[in-house]
Amino acid sequence: MSSIFDTCSESIDFDTNPADFIRCIADTKTSDVSDVTSTVESLASGVDSFWLIYAGALVYFMQTGFAMLCAGSIRAKNVKNVILWNLLDSAGGGLAFWAVGFAFAYGGDDGGKKTFIGNTNFFLSDPDTNLAFWFFQFAFACALSSIVAGTIAERTKMAAYLLYSVFLAGFVYPVVAHAFWSTNGFLSSFATDPLWNTGVIDFAGSGPVHMCGGVAALMGALVLGPRRGRFYDEDGNPLEEPNDFPPHSVTLQFLGTFCLWFGWYGFNPGSSLMVSTAEMGSVAARAAANTTLSACTGAVTAMFLSTLYDIRQHGIAQWDLAYTMNGCLTGLVAITAPCATVETWLLLLLDSSPVCSTLLVVNCWFASELMMPSTLSPSTWLEEHGE
Repeated sequence: MSSIFDTCSESIDFDTNPADFIRCIADTKTSDVSDVTSTVESLASGVDSFWLIYAGALVYFMQTGFAMLCAGSIRAKNVKNVILWNLLDSAGGGLAFWAVGFAFAYGGDDGGKKTFIGNTNFFLSDPDTNLAFWFFQFAFACALSSIVAGTIAERTKMAAYLLYSVFLAGFVYPVVAHAFWSTNGFLSSFATDPLWNTGVIDFAGSGPVHMCGGVAALMGALVLGPRRGRFYDEDGNPLEEPNDFPPHSVTLQFLGTFCLWFGWYGFNPGSSLMVSTAEMGSVAARAAANTTLSACTGAVTAMFLSTLYDIRQHGIAQWDLAYTMNGCLTGLVAITAPCATVETWLLLLLDSSPVCSTLLVVNCWFASELMMPSTLSPSTWLEEHGE
């Protein structure tokens, strides 16, 4: 590879035209620097696009976790029905998010006045749409739809669930996502004049995904009521003791829990949206570390708390796998919003995962006493995503 000096020497004689020779060296160097800069920027853009697609794939893999956890937690006769629900979350919800959902969430973002929903880019009509970001957000919308499935399982018609899934992914999630993350959202920290000068700092979606899903699950459970035979007999009379509907496969529950934990590494670190700079790479790494520690803390807290309760109530230590798994998932939900802002050493002392895991256990006992119509035993997703 020839040097700049050699290149200019071939066309200009330094002895006769020194000024032109120096100008040639300067122009060539500027051109080379510009080419290098353009190459670096292109590479960074490619890396960021791959990061979003990879993280989105991890989040989408959480659909497997939701399906397995829910399938293992219900009676065997309803497994096929519930698994089809999870498929509809992706199929029906995906079409709805493509047609109108993404437009409602981010269409028309310009950092101007605050709006309720977006109003452009329906059917991804804008050719400049960042499709990697669309795919990442599609995975979030699917996750929100599947959160509710465990709470209303075994008592919802297929057509009704499909309509609900389309409505949730096509309208409900986009409205909340617009409020939290759009530059025109009234709660967004990305707005030109954010609320209280900071906006809501929700790094990975505790509000738009988990709280929204928890509230939707609560509404669905209240409307549908408990499963037949759970708290009332066939004539509608209250039972002296609620019937326990045990899960038919703990193995599927465990598989679903670990699929969700694995997918959370796309959910939280992936919300950095880019890793092409050292700063954003550090943000993603902190989110991954905090996600891990919060899941561990939540699992251990729920396990020991439930065991202490059994010892006090029955005099026997029973190490409950269900509470341990649900505590793990509760810890993951709890860290979703602050995963990039909490110091790892402080997380074990002050993070919300121990608190939320404690509330999970207490809420499960409380829900049973009040005959709460949640499906899973103990009631899980309603408490996990509503903490």
